[in-house]
This record gives sequence, structure tokens and C-alpha cells, in this order.
Amino acid sequence: MSKFDKLKLVLKIMPAKYFRAISNFYSHYIKGLFQRIEEHHIIVYGGGMAFSLLLSLVPFILTIFFILSQYLESGIIQMLISGIIDSTIPYPDFAEYSKEAIFKRLPEVIEYRTFAGIIGIGGLVFTSTWLFSNMRIILNKIFHTVKRKSAIVGFLRDIGMVGVLIVFITVSTFLLPAFNIIVYAADKIEYLNILRVSEVLDYLIWGIGLLVTFILFFLLFYLIPYEALGKRVPAISALWTTIMWEGARLGFGYYISIFLNTNRFYGAFILVIGILFWVFYSSCLFIIGAEIGQLFREKHPRVIK
Repeated sequence: MSKFDKLKLVLKIMPAKYFRAISNFYSHYIKGLFQRIEEHHIIVYGGGMAFSLLLSLVPFILTIFFILSQYLESGIIQMLISGIIDSTIPYPDFAEYSKEAIFKRLPEVIEYRTFAGIIGIGGLVFTSTWLFSNMRIILNKIFHTVKRKSAIVGFLRDIGMVGVLIVFITVSTFLLPAFNIIVYAADKIEYLNILRVSEVLDYLIWGIGLLVTFILFFLLFYLIPYEALGKRVPAISALWTTIMWEGARLGFGYYISIFLNTNRFYGAFILVIGILFWVFYSSCLFIIGAEIGQLFREKHPRVIK
């Protein structure tokens, strides 16, 4: 059967308008995405972004500890951090390893929280500039940004982004105690009895985690580039990044359990290697999400607001 005969067979089964829509979607988004990934060297960009993120992680954690320790007791801080780690790291062994490493130093950080805050904030001044400048360079290239601003303006924007993320993460951490209050009230108040079902609670926690992740990605796509993208393009990028990130969480746990646990070479380094891989994968997914947003922007240039 020739290609023409196959096309006629497809058109008999599927209306022409649906076939054209699927064909256009494939040509623009699927083929376009693979072309952009190759053109923009996603592996190189993702590696650079992951390295910058790892450098910023320690001072960022110290700063969060400093802020939380001003208002909360150590037990509550441990509960909040545990929830954040569980929702961020997709594999239980990695999560427990990270918790042990952080909780081991938590009493010292709380005791010397002023010094830890100075070190954390001072470190963020340097590492955040590197991280957000790296992200801005990547996003500006993806979104074809032509605007240029001075180094001082860029530095101030980086500091502002750090402030936004700190406020966002600090506020989001208080959602967990608030949710615990609601769960406790479910045992006392009749019209909240639906929350007593464990499956409902699991789905609710999962949904809240996805919403927080989406908002975080939206802020990054909306605030970092110099280009005025409106709200729809950052929302599309954030939506697809969240979907891919959640899918990667599920697939990554399977990959780790099958591959790394059976590979003798990785053996003792499985936890560290797994965390590094996860940061790298997350960085690549962030870039792919931006590429999808740009493809949508090119497809619908007149409806972007």
C-alpha cells in the first residue's frame, strides 16, 4: 500500500478537519519541540542550571531556617521540612537521606540562627545572581528576548526574585499546619466528615502539592525573562512543566529502584547520585516547559495577554 493509499484510508476513518488539526499539532509542537531541544542544547543548559541550583541550595536552606526559627519551634520546623522534602524528592530513600543530613544540623542552626542567617543571606547574594542570571539567559534565548538591561538592574531583579521565593516558600510551609488543623477538625465537625477518608486526604494533599508547584513555576516563567510574555504563556509553560515534573517523579522512582539498585558501580553513591540526577532532570524539564510556552506563543501571537 502506497503512502497515498494510506492517507486515503485515514481520511475515510477520520474527518479531514480533525486530521489537519492533528497534523498541524504534530508538525508545530512535537517536531518543533524536538528541533528546539536540539538547537538550544538542552543537556548543556540543563547541566549549567542544575549546577547553579545546587550551589544556591545550602545558603537558601540556611535562610529559610533563619526565618522559620524566628517564629516556630524546632519540632514544627522538622515537620514542615519533612513535608517539603517528601513532596520534592520522589524516592523515599533519598528523602530520608536528605532529612537525616538536614535534621542532624538543625539544632546547631537554630542555636546559632543569627549567624546562620547572615551566612545564608550573604551566600544568597552571590549564588542567586549566578542562578537567576543563568535562568534568565536561557529563558531570554528561548523567548527571543531583544530587551537588554544593565547589570545593576539585573542584580536587583535577582535579589528581588530571591525575596519572592523566600516569601512564597515560607507562606506555603504554613499550609501544612493549617491543613493539619482542618484534618483534626474533621474528627470533631460533622460536615467535614468527608476528610476522614484516608484516600480523600491523599488526593487532597497531592492536589495541594501540584498547585504549589504550578504557582512556583508560573512565578519563575513570569518574572525572570525581560520579555513581556503576558500571563498565558507563563501559565502554559508552568502547566506543562508541572505535568512533566509530576510524571518524572513517578518514573524516576522506578528508574532508581531498577537501575541504580542493580548497578554495583553506583552502590554506595546511589543516594547522592540520585539527588544529582533529579536536580538535573528537573532543570531540563523546566527548559522544555519554556520551549512549549514559546511554541504556543508563536502559534497564537494575537491572543497572548
